[in-house]
Amino acid sequence: MDEREVERVFRDGLQARAEDADVAVPVVARALAEVRHRRHRRWAVSAAAAAAVVLVVGGVEVLTNRSDDPASPPVVDDGPWTEVRPPTEDDKWRTEYWQGVAVDVPVEWGYGGAPTDGRTACYPEAMVGPDGSRLEGAIEQGWVGRPIAVTDVCALVPDAWEPTAPFAWLGADVEPGTYEYADGYVQETIEVAGTTVTVGTDDADLREEILASARPGHLCEPTLAKIPRASAGASIERRGGLILAQVCAYRREGPGGFDLSYATELSPAAVETAFAAAERAPAPPPVDCAGQRSEFVVLHATYNDEFPNDVLDRTAVYDMFCGGTVDLGPGPGLRALTPAAVEPLARNGIPSVVYGPSGGKGAMIDSFIGPLG
Repeated sequence: MDEREVERVFRDGLQARAEDADVAVPVVARALAEVRHRRHRRWAVSAAAAAAVVLVVGGVEVLTNRSDDPASPPVVDDGPWTEVRPPTEDDKWRTEYWQGVAVDVPVEWGYGGAPTDGRTACYPEAMVGPDGSRLEGAIEQGWVGRPIAVTDVCALVPDAWEPTAPFAWLGADVEPGTYEYADGYVQETIEVAGTTVTVGTDDADLREEILASARPGHLCEPTLAKIPRASAGASIERRGGLILAQVCAYRREGPGGFDLSYATELSPAAVETAFAAAERAPAPPPVDCAGQRSEFVVLHATYNDEFPNDVLDRTAVYDMFCGGTVDLGPGPGLRALTPAAVEPLARNGIPSVVYGPSGGKGAMIDSFIGPLG
């Protein structure tokens, strides 16, 4: 049985088990949808492998090969829960999200700005590394841009700017079509799931591959009418393996609700570290702030329960209004948004999309964009 046949049997088994399982939980459906759509992630299943391979998503057991005979086909196994993990360091691609769209980009790309009004981008260059660290002079590093000002230094695109590294823009104010720069870079824009996806590079194959990966995103809700409620979930004794852990950043762009600006998955260790750091923070001081909430980040984890076909949810809401708070739900309650509380969460693309507390906490500038101007 070759690799493609193994994958076909794998997917057929997953679908059959999913149809039989009683798991009517939206987050599980989103997890399954993301697994189906990640075109750059391959299941490396060797016909000669004798070790067992088990994947369980949302209570659905899928294929494994427990036989010592390498020629025997995979079978469905009813074994224990196994943690579902986000991309590993061996992956060459990662998935980026903006509102309702998902796009795969090279994993080593950083983060920068994209045009916000058809011309102005602040700044069209890798300003933040893929791990969330600050970059300076990274003119040859590929990057992902969103229509968010990462700095108060801007450029007029494309009139007074030439790219020096490949890039992808999500939601940029650019009309669909193609633009050719003088240095050989070609910028192509398409529309997917109600938003624009732009890729610029001098490598036609890379441009085609990234654009072909654009699809509707399902990891987080693309829009929310209001800030969700936090939930502490059940006690740690009842939590089984982690099904999915999401970080979903939202921002208000107009008089309506909140739009998704960034999303990613966390490993089991990372999500527990983030929750623990928030729990150690002190209670927030009393504040008197006027204005409207404009951005927040949701940390959501779904675990297997001890009861069949049941799940446990745990949600923390990092609200940037005024001095900033972390809502951990009934029990743990409200905590101050201190640098230590937010540091485990503010990794990867978060420092390029979230401005941070509107009260101007200077100590938070390393974790977020911070005040501009």
